[in-house]
Amino acid sequence: MIASTAHRAAACCLGALIVVSGMHAARADTVTDWNQTAVRATEIANAPVPVQMRVMAIVHAAIFDAVNAIEGKYTGYAVEVASAPGASSEAAAAAAAHGILERLFPPQKAMIDTALGSSLKGIPDGPAKAEGMRVGREVAEKLFALRKDDGAAAPASYEFDKGAGVYQATPPMNMKPILPHWRSVKPFVLTSPKQFPVAGPPAPDSATFAKDFNEVKRLGSKGSTERTSEQTAIAIHWVGSEVPPLNGIARAVSAAKKLNLSDNARFFAVLNMAMADSLIAGFEAKYAYNYWRPVTAIRNAGLANNPAVSADPAWDP
Repeated sequence: MIASTAHRAAACCLGALIVVSGMHAARADTVTDWNQTAVRATEIANAPVPVQMRVMAIVHAAIFDAVNAIEGKYTGYAVEVASAPGASSEAAAAAAAHGILERLFPPQKAMIDTALGSSLKGIPDGPAKAEGMRVGREVAEKLFALRKDDGAAAPASYEFDKGAGVYQATPPMNMKPILPHWRSVKPFVLTSPKQFPVAGPPAPDSATFAKDFNEVKRLGSKGSTERTSEQTAIAIHWVGSEVPPLNGIARAVSAAKKLNLSDNARFFAVLNMAMADSLIAGFEAKYAYNYWRPVTAIRNAGLANNPAVSADPAWDP
């Protein structure tokens, strides 16, 4: 709903980005460079948001395990690889990210190879560089294998149902849902998409439903005169993928906190795995309850059998 916690959190994040980025210039390292490269690769591929989040999680999990294999500052995530003393953590991070992205996006190999060349240019040739690259490549190979059959490539099927509160084809495109099988993708950290179950939406004939319905009807309509310009700007900003802005915020925070390579590797891995898992869990709840969109509810309010709401067949979000 319009005044949901998610929207308030989004507004806070946007504000944080403005404040932090205004105070500190970005301070790039190998992790943040590959963060931007990975985001760009998903955009070039026109990847749907769930796919974007999975890619970012795999890339940064690989970077973290590669860097941690050499520096050993934290408990590793999924892959343990032995490294010789003195190996370059920067080379490991670059090789790990490159290894994942070239496997996920073969058509972009030229761009990904160029990014690797840029990362390695400042690292002196020698045993340290070679060993770092070996570690990164091995981590990428093993982590990619672990995620290869995680359910992301499973067949996606969905059939519309009918009735009050049930999801229907949404105008103007009336398409079937994208990637409805994503609820079955193996999480990165959660034990199960159902680990933290949610209560679900209110019944259409309830007072809570009526309250939310009428708020969305007033504030969420295309021609609303009650919605503030700030609310409109926030809605427009967050209508797209969360991946670029939230990772941009993270890069700004990294620069502000002057995080080192090891801490950045962990920071971006935790962020992107949490984002990926939250979406998997969100899809689990979404398709478990199969709830209608506001445009469907408002145009067909009579189905709700709720005297506190009224239909508007011409309502647009």
